[in-house]
Amino acid sequence: MQNNAIAITARWRMPPDCTLIMREAINGAGIALADTMMAQDLLQQGKLVAPFSARHTYPAGIYLHQRRSIGNKPGTGLFQDWLLSEVEDHKRVMAIA
Repeated sequence: MQNNAIAITARWRMPPDCTLIMREAINGAGIALADTMMAQDLLQQGKLVAPFSARHTYPAGIYLHQRRSIGNKPGTGLFQDWLLSEVEDHKRVMAIA
């Protein structure tokens, strides 16, 4: 029996950059599936819209990795506190549990 599969090649490649994908969506080239953290400002400005209220959370969370050699340097703890505060603020603004 002969396989009658048809090969379809795509001429369009996904841009490797989330900001490029969102810019293309703003310019009318299609839709963007983006992380709300990356799209928050554009959503608030009305440049992008979220047609659905559903949000998907990543069970793995967000990781902060640093070399041991910088763990005790001044400002490291401040940066970590600021970053975690930004994540919590984002969750509150975007109504993500």
